Amino acid sequence: MTKVCTKCGIAKPPEDFHRDKTGKNGRSARCKVCAIAHTIEWQKQHKDQVNAKNLAWKRENREKVRASSAAYQAENMDAIRVRLAAYRESHRDQLRIAGRAYMKARQLSDPDGLRRNCRASYRRHLISRRNRAKAYAKEYPERAREAVRKRRARKRGANHLETFSRREIWLRDDGICHLCKKPCNPSDWHLEHIVPLSRGGDHTRLNCAVSHPACNLSKGNKVSGVMYVQAD
Repeated sequence: MTKVCTKCGIAKPPEDFHRDKTGKNGRSARCKVCAIAHTIEWQKQHKDQVNAKNLAWKRENREKVRASSAAYQAENMDAIRVRLAAYRESHRDQLRIAGRAYMKARQLSDPDGLRRNCRASYRRHLISRRNRAKAYAKEYPERAREAVRKRRARKRGANHLETFSRREIWLRDDGICHLCKKPCNPSDWHLEHIVPLSRGGDHTRLNCAVSHPACNLSKGNKVSGVMYVQAD
């Protein structure tokens, strides 16, 4: 026994048609394939109407939506993480811009609430943040030290901050202390600010030089030495 679809005109078995009490033999006039295609096309043409209806249903059935979402996430957590990671990687710039815009809007609309949330989040994730920082410092020791130096310079009011490595300054100065003009120990030397940060000096290549620990400590916050000049 077969039934002819009124849309595509193909004879198909009854199970290829949706059940319909008002239809002939208890089946709809269109086959499942044609019925689904018609529904998809209708939804595309009436997108606003469909979205409004779905939104209204979700508002009226919040508990059902939450329960369904929680069950789906529990069963498909690995797949969700993979999709999210791929999305973040392909939309990195857009997410960064959107995040900054959101934070700026929060700062303008509710600065006190934003501070409270940030402090609460910091306290909740304090241990994990410390563990990540330790792991990063162990894997990238030079980057971690440079981040500490920049943070110290920023707290002391430096206007200009540059990112560079100790090795870069060591090679430029040939390992010679800029105060006493004597060679330094490669494993025991200070990256010294010619104009101290406390005197308004900047954390830049031109304001940093190699020095002995004793020379640096004896200098204190005095301005001494010669500023390096940018090569043309």
